[in-house]
Amino acid sequence: MTVTITTKHHEVATDDNDNETCCTTEEKMHPQDYTQSLLDDLPPVKEDDCITEEVVYDEIYYEKSRVLLEYQDAPEYLKHNPFIRKGYRQMLSTELCIRSLFWWTNETINIWSHIFGLFLFLCLTVYDFMILRIQATWGDKIIVAIFLTCFVSCMGLSAMYHTFSCRSEVDCYRFLSYDLFGIALSLLAVYTSGIYYAFWCETLLVPRVLGMYGISGTAFLIYITKIPERFCAGRFDFIGHSHNWWHLFVLLALYYWHNSGLVYIEYRLNHACPNKMKFP
Repeated sequence: MTVTITTKHHEVATDDNDNETCCTTEEKMHPQDYTQSLLDDLPPVKEDDCITEEVVYDEIYYEKSRVLLEYQDAPEYLKHNPFIRKGYRQMLSTELCIRSLFWWTNETINIWSHIFGLFLFLCLTVYDFMILRIQATWGDKIIVAIFLTCFVSCMGLSAMYHTFSCRSEVDCYRFLSYDLFGIALSLLAVYTSGIYYAFWCETLLVPRVLGMYGISGTAFLIYITKIPERFCAGRFDFIGHSHNWWHLFVLLALYYWHNSGLVYIEYRLNHACPNKMKFP
C-alpha cells in the first residue's frame, strides 16, 4: 500500500479499499525571515562528498546572511529611525549576531563604541583602586565603586542589545529592556555621586535630597513590578494595586520636596554663597 502525503487537510486515496487522511504541518515563516530564500539558492549536497559540500553550503549561507537590508525591507521592530535608509541586518542566529560584530552595518559604531566604553571603565576601576590608590574615606570609595560599576553595566548591556537585537523580535525587546536598565543605573550613579559631593559641606541637607529620591524610587519600583497584584491577582482590583501606591508615593514625594525646598530657602538666606570655584 502506498500513501501519498499532501498538504494540510487534503484527503488522499491510497488503495481501492481504504482512504487515509494525511497531512503535513505547514510552518508559517516570519514575514522578515529570509532563511528559506537563502536555502533555496544553495546547491544540493552530494552523498559522495558530504564534507566539502557542507563547507560550501555554510560559506554560501554566511555570505547571503551578510546581505544588508534597506529600511523598507528591514524587520518592523528594527525600524526605529525612518531617516536611516540602509545598513540593516537580517534576522540572524546567535552565532551570526556575534560574527556581525565585524561587519559594517548601521549598528557597528553603536556596538563598538560601548565595547570600548566597557573596557575603558573596567580599566579605570583597576587604576583607581589598585594603582592610583586614592586616599579617601570608605564612603568616598563606595561612591566611586558604585558609579564605576553602574557605568560598566551600562556599556555592557548596551553593547549586548545592539549586537543581538536582530536575533528575533522577542530578543530585541528583551535586550532593549536590559539596555534601558543599564541607562537607569548610570543615571542613578550620576545623581547619587552628584548629590554626595554637591552637599559635601552641608551634610545636614543631604537626607532631605536622598529622602525625596528614595520615595520617588520606591514609587517607580512598585509601579514597574506590579506589586502587590502580581502575587494576588484579582484581590487588589479596586484598591491597593500598584498604580494606587504609585499615586500616593508621588503625592508624598512632592509634598516632602515642598517642605525641603523651604528648608533650603531658609538655609540660603542665612548663609552667604562661597567664592566661585576655579577648576584647573
